[in-house]
Amino acid sequence: MRKIDKLLIVLIVLLIIVCHVADAQDFFKDYNQYLLSQRHNVNDTTRKYVKASVDRLQTTLDRFETAEGHPFFSADTIFMIDFFGMETGFPSQIIWNGEESCYYRYTFSEEHWKVIHKKLFTEMDASERINHLKPFFKKWVTTFDTLSFSKYAHEHIVLDGSAISFTRAVKIGDHWRFSSSNSYTADIYKDSK
Repeated sequence: MRKIDKLLIVLIVLLIIVCHVADAQDFFKDYNQYLLSQRHNVNDTTRKYVKASVDRLQTTLDRFETAEGHPFFSADTIFMIDFFGMETGFPSQIIWNGEESCYYRYTFSEEHWKVIHKKLFTEMDASERINHLKPFFKKWVTTFDTLSFSKYAHEHIVLDGSAISFTRAVKIGDHWRFSSSNSYTADIYKDSK
């Protein structure tokens, strides 16, 4: 192989890496703007909450890239299923791009009803969690059928202490467009009655 061919290959690889880094930066910037746009009152507390949400997702996807050896942003659509523990106040999230998935949640211990140790736990393959979801719920997430989710949630309320919503991110040009469902308490797992 000639020296010029080797140099060309190195340049192509560098260009691919730079494009993936740019995709990730655009994604997190656009996600931050989207989350702020969904708030009625944007103040310092709101900004800190949104920053923490984006940071959790970025940490999870950075860990994914380190573990898997490639970035998560290979697809132009990313799905996120959000769970919010109403008793603990801790979020968790399944993230998948149609082929690969990951998951984060907090582990914590408490003493006298007070959280004393909180740590972000991540899974690099959330396929078992996704397979545990009812097929129609997965379809609603991937087709962004918020109307069916809303109707189902109102007919199948579960007061288990967690709220569920989902978000779809679609890459359009150089930006990501986000859309989210409302948050409900509903039975979305296969083995639930």
